[in-house]
Amino acid sequence: MANGQTATGLRAEWHEDDAVSESAAEDFSEALAGVQRLLSRLGVRSFRIQTIRLRLAGESSSRRIHMRLAPELVIPAGDGRPIAVVTVGARSGSWLVSVRGPLPDVLTTDRRKPEEIADVVLGALALTREVS
Repeated sequence: MANGQTATGLRAEWHEDDAVSESAAEDFSEALAGVQRLLSRLGVRSFRIQTIRLRLAGESSSRRIHMRLAPELVIPAGDGRPIAVVTVGARSGSWLVSVRGPLPDVLTTDRRKPEEIADVVLGALALTREVS
């Protein structure tokens, strides 16, 4: 895996301005946990990824740079590959949903409406079942 890539393949490379504060990361993680519970009740498997990037800025370990990225909720398809990745936009606070397809789409929806995330995920899962 190249530097700046995630295991999911649906997320763009990291940039310095992708960092979020510890409190924002915790808030986003709690919000994703709610979406994860909703999906679980609907019979959809998912898992959360927390990414902390450390970069040493010299030989002393006290000179390290710590960057926390917004957590991600990954929804695997039947083949185990991610069909969708959900995160919270660091600036907008909206849900960002990346969906696998011929050209992956990124959908944005209001954070107060996690049921919209469930609809998108269920639709994406239904499409993968029709194709296979």
